[in-house]
Amino acid sequence: MRRRFRTALLFLVLTGVGLSVLSLRGYERLTGEAPVAEIRFTPLDDRLYRARLFRYDRCREESYLIAGDQWRIDARFLKWRGWVAWLGLDARYRLERIEGRYRRLADERSRPATHYALSDPSRLDIVELADALGPLNVLVDAEYGSSTYQAIDPDVVYRVYRSQSGLLSRGEPILRSDGGIPVIEIRQTPACPN
Repeated sequence: MRRRFRTALLFLVLTGVGLSVLSLRGYERLTGEAPVAEIRFTPLDDRLYRARLFRYDRCREESYLIAGDQWRIDARFLKWRGWVAWLGLDARYRLERIEGRYRRLADERSRPATHYALSDPSRLDIVELADALGPLNVLVDAEYGSSTYQAIDPDVVYRVYRSQSGLLSRGEPILRSDGGIPVIEIRQTPACPN
């Protein structure tokens, strides 16, 4: 009798630990972020900037002329059904566009607009395939757009991240030399494939 009690207790403890680990793993998957891009701006003229966009998926820097007070980057997201996500497949994204914005709507209507496509036409569009399958679609839950924008500041480096639900961005001040003491910036990026 005592042996059965210990076996049952051990089973309950192991089950509790296993469920806790799965719960933490699920929370991590829902709140996890991955870097997508880094953006820096160099002023050229009144509200005209050279944007240097480093894309982690391509491991290269691209350059764009951006007019406005703010920048915005858009992406298209593909969310998998629960059982597919539970197997470990993250939401997929594709950067679609980068553009300049103005704070005031009047400026948006009257000042120069700058916007650039960031995506290449894909050979296989999973969203179109899922739509074509209709009720037989057992993989794709939703397809949606997401964007993030911030005010342009040449003294800030902006990092764009993707989460399971969309894009977000954070700005960090660029350290400049002060009083003749040089500041060395260490740029950490994910390893790029050869």
